[in-house]
Amino acid sequence: MSDTATKITAQLPEVAVYMKMLEQSTSEWRWMLGKDVTPAQLSHQAYPGAHSIGAVLLHMADSEAIWTMEVLEGGSVPDALKKELLADETDVWNGKWPTVPAEPLEFYYEKLDRVRKHTLEVLAGLTDIDKDFTAWGNTFSLRWILGHMVSHDSQHGGQAILLHVAQTLRR
Repeated sequence: MSDTATKITAQLPEVAVYMKMLEQSTSEWRWMLGKDVTPAQLSHQAYPGAHSIGAVLLHMADSEAIWTMEVLEGGSVPDALKKELLADETDVWNGKWPTVPAEPLEFYYEKLDRVRKHTLEVLAGLTDIDKDFTAWGNTFSLRWILGHMVSHDSQHGGQAILLHVAQTLRR
């Protein structure tokens, strides 16, 4: 993964720090996950409806797209992207994860990278660090959203690593 955050210049220094934190988080969990994750491991579910590494990666991209496209931009995630990310089949709040395709890791990283590039472009254009955003009947500060995006990336990146380690130990 290229370090996109250093190639996109933020208008606000504080936002630039969050952009770098987001890229650093992703870089670290990808390094720890490694490159030897097979398509079978990416799609493996311990039981029907359980999470898989691939489903977690798609959820990460979907969540970032929602925060960026719906909340920060005030639009919506395009239907084609939602379909790609299996957004309508994923219900993390009720522990329902879709069966994902047994594709190479690059298949999943391409989606994450495409969403991340858009996210960084949107973040770079922000001009008011004190701006609040309303979504789902709640008000979120920009700082909270940025912090949440970083912690969400770290949390689920770690989850992907643990799922891979668990599968590797079972061999």
